[in-house]
This record gives sequence, structure tokens and C-alpha cells, in this order.
Amino acid sequence: MPGHPRLHVRGTTYYHRAAIPKDIKDTYPKVEEKKSLRTSDFAEAIRRVRVEAAIVDRAFEEHRRKLAQTASRDSRAAQVEELTPEQLDLAEQLYYTHLLEEDEETRLDGFFDPDEETPQLPLPAFDEHSESNDELSGHTRKVYAQGKVDDFFKAEAEEVLSWQGLDVTLAEGSPSWKRLARRLQEATIKAREQIKARNQGEIVPTPASPEPSFAGRGSGTFASEAMAEWIQEKSLGAWRPKTQREHKVWSTHFLDVVGDKDVTSYAKADARKFKAVLRNLPPNWVKNSQIRHLPISEASSRAAELGLKPMTNKNINKLMNFVGSFWRWAEGNYDDVNGDLFKGLQLPVDTDAAEERDPFSSEDLQRILNAPLFTGCRSISRYRQVGSYIPRNRGYYWLPLIGLFSGMRLNEILQLECRDVAEFDDVLCFDNNLSAPDKSLKNKASKRKVPVHSELIKLGFLSFVDQQRGLGCRRIFEDLKVGNDEYYSSPFSKWFGRFLSSAGAKSEKTSYHSFRHNFRDACRAADVPDSVANALIGHTERGMAARYGKGYTPSDLKRWMEKISYPDLDLTHLLPKA
Repeated sequence: MPGHPRLHVRGTTYYHRAAIPKDIKDTYPKVEEKKSLRTSDFAEAIRRVRVEAAIVDRAFEEHRRKLAQTASRDSRAAQVEELTPEQLDLAEQLYYTHLLEEDEETRLDGFFDPDEETPQLPLPAFDEHSESNDELSGHTRKVYAQGKVDDFFKAEAEEVLSWQGLDVTLAEGSPSWKRLARRLQEATIKAREQIKARNQGEIVPTPASPEPSFAGRGSGTFASEAMAEWIQEKSLGAWRPKTQREHKVWSTHFLDVVGDKDVTSYAKADARKFKAVLRNLPPNWVKNSQIRHLPISEASSRAAELGLKPMTNKNINKLMNFVGSFWRWAEGNYDDVNGDLFKGLQLPVDTDAAEERDPFSSEDLQRILNAPLFTGCRSISRYRQVGSYIPRNRGYYWLPLIGLFSGMRLNEILQLECRDVAEFDDVLCFDNNLSAPDKSLKNKASKRKVPVHSELIKLGFLSFVDQQRGLGCRRIFEDLKVGNDEYYSSPFSKWFGRFLSSAGAKSEKTSYHSFRHNFRDACRAADVPDSVANALIGHTERGMAARYGKGYTPSDLKRWMEKISYPDLDLTHLLPKA
């Protein structure tokens, strides 16, 4: 029996050894392909070395193709967490067709016949071709039966994903890698049986290459590419970094769940699948140590298994709206895009908006305003400890008082400039406007003038504003900086939560926003008309009332503002000393 050029023996054990071809030597991950054949029997070694040589040759060829396709793949293919069933089907069909096409090309070139004139090109012997096919078939059946994925099929899986019709980059560690490799093993077993039939003289046609029904058609643009364009376009407008991040993160999660494919190929089923995943996720799931390391689909399933409390319907609707806004944009920018993927999928929200946060009780308000921050603390950083320092020159002191006596939103207060405390029609007001690039308002009704309550004036607020003007401050609360998301409210909200806990006034449904609820309750107690209360707190008028009139003058609002009081609250200790 003749030997094999890659068969080597060390002691009594045979090895397969192959030098790396020169054209890929600089980029190939190994300096030599070497593997023990785990036998000392020469005949068995010959059979095994042929299988290993075929595997290694395919690895060399795959590496060549991968190098040639890297640039185009990197610029085109988007990374996905998992392959869809359609993509797995297509991969198997493409690979099966490829193996039969490769065999057909070998037969067209012909086999070596020692009785005929020596051909110009080296040709395989028919017996060797047949034996090699049987060896590869047997090897594949063995690893398939054992549920193994060897290096050969790992490399084949990566190559197939780069083929036209798929053109996908699969995330490292994805469970789809093993599923794909097994589908390629299945294709190999089927194709090797067909090649064996050809070797026996049977007619086995080579099938036509399958046409993908889910990608590579339609607009020719993947959803990930369209999303990148959408994010860039919106970021040039009114989107702040936080808004951009939220839309980008959840749109990417959507693709992780349903796959990245042609932007025209998505349907309601994709939106329903995403919604089903969201319904199991707890709030802040990426911070939950039990599931944060998992892809979103697996995290959803695991959360259900663990019985974790899911996020609210309101939050789910919010997240679906983030993704839905992309599809509405895509419908206007691409032909044949279904922009209504999430239409009709909103979940019912039973909780009334007023019940989402509680107002502070009278006892809680007294605890807040009797905390060391207002009666004397060690310093701003040691506000929990009793001392002699009362920070009347800091925003930490004034924010709770302004919230209580104005009903304004936290970010509205924090972005106020010194010039925004001014007289309009002889009424001193907070002027909520968009006069600076770092300002933002929630809605049209947020742009308003809110009279400064006389209680704030008695407590010395105007002296503080004058002090800030004298220091050359643009913003009144220069000591409270903007957050990473470009909202002034974000850092203060976190601090205020800690402050409430230290004051004994914290519950699941209280936060700085609770002051707005206190103010609204005070309006009701003072019989302030709803339309006036809405004008003060910046709520949009609804129905026919919104269509008529020019609104209330500062004088009108001032008259009603002075009716707002908190009779159970003692503020005498906050009055400035004479």
C-alpha cells in the first residue's frame, strides 16, 4: 500500500503534518497543521490521514476565501446574536448544493487513468476519490451522532455565512454556531450519499442554487444599515444623547430578537415576537446578576423561569414605541416598508397617571424640611450629619422648596437662568423658555410663565438669585451640573433619592416628582380651576377648551398661585434670620 506525503510517524504513532501554503502563511493562525491520528496501524493511518488531509485542505481554501471577502463582509454584514430558521435552512441548502457542484466539477475534469495519455493537469484517481468520499461520510456521521463540532465544520460554518444570500456576521458565542455546524453536517451526510450514488453510476442532478426569500432582495439595505442612517439623521435634530441611546439600544435589541435582514422583509410577526420577549423582562434587566450576561431572548426566557417580576405594561409600550418610531421613519424613506409593525400591539395600562407617583404626606414633607440639610448639617457632602451649616447658597436647599411652591418639573427648574426670574406685567415669574441650547421642554405647554409664590420670596429666594447674578452666574443653580445624558435632572434625581432615604421620607412611589403631585393636590384644595392648574404646571389642555383663547395672563395666574398653601406644614424655621 503506497504511503501519503503528509503521513509521519513519531515513535509508534502516526501523525498528519502539513506545512502552511506560502500565500496564506502570514495570516494563517498556525505555523503548521499537525494532528495525531491516534493509531500505530499503518493501514488505519492511511485511511485517517486522507480524511484529515481533506479537512485541512478545505481549511486552507476557506482561509483564502475569508481573506478575499473580509473587506466586503465588514462593510456590509451586521452582527446578529442568532440565526433565523430561514437562514439556517438556506445555509444547509447552499452547502448541500456546493458539495454536489464541487463533485460535478471533479467529474467534468475527469479522473486519472493509467492506461491513457498523462493529462496536462494532475487528476485524482477514481478509486481514491470514491474511498475519500466514504471516509469523509463515515467521519461526519460519527461526529454528528456524538453531537460534536470539530474544527473543520466550525471553519465551514464561518465560510458559509459569508456566501451571497446570507452575508451575516454571527456574534461570538452565539448558540447558532453549533446549530449551523450541525446543519452543515446534515448537508454533508446527504451530499456524500448522493456522491456515492454517482460513483455507482446513478444519475444524481446537481440542484440549482436556492434563492433566499428573507435577505438580499427588496431594497438591498439591511435593517441595521437603515437604523444607523436613522440615528444619524435624528441626532442632527432635537435628539439629546439620552434619547439617541434609548432608541439605538432598543432598536438593536429588536434586531437581536428577530434578526437583521432586508428592511422590506419585516412583518407583524417580528413585532409580536419582540413584544413577547419584553413581557418577561424585569425592569433594569441588564443590571440583574441572574440574567445580565445573557442575550435578550435568553434573558427573557430565564427571567420567566426564575419568576422575576416583569416590567410594567407602560414601560413595555414605551420600548415598543422606541422601535416603532424607526419603522415609521423607514416607511417614509424606503419603498415597500411596513411602517405599522407595532400598530395595535400596545398593552393596556390600567394604572392612572396620577397613581404612578404618590404625593408626599404632611409628615414626609415635615421630615424633609426638618432634615439637617435645612436645619444645619456638617457640609453638602455630609448632609446627613447634624452641624451648623445651612446651604442657603446652594441648589440642594432651594430645589425642594421651589418644587413644592411652583409645581414645576425638576429639569425646568434646574435649567433656569438668572434672567429667567423676571417681571412680566408687574408680576415676578419663572420664565420657562428655550433661550439656550442646553434647555429642553417636555411639550408646548411647558413653555410658560409661572408666578413666583410669595412664600418663596419670604424664605429669601430672591436674595439667593441676586447673589448668583452678582457672581456672574448664567444659570441660577450653577452648582448642579448637567448629567452625561445632557439632562440637569438626572444627577440630582439620584442624589434626591438618597436624601429622601436619609430623611425617612422614601417609598417606592415617592421621588422629586412627588412635589408636582403635592402642588396639584394643593390646587384642588384651593378650588383652583383645572384649566388654571394646567397652565401653572404645564399640562396640555385637551378637548374644545384647547382651541379657544390665548391663555391666562401672569396677573390671572398670580391671583390663583397665592391661594396655594400647605396649612399643616411649619416653615418658620426656614425664615431668614434678621
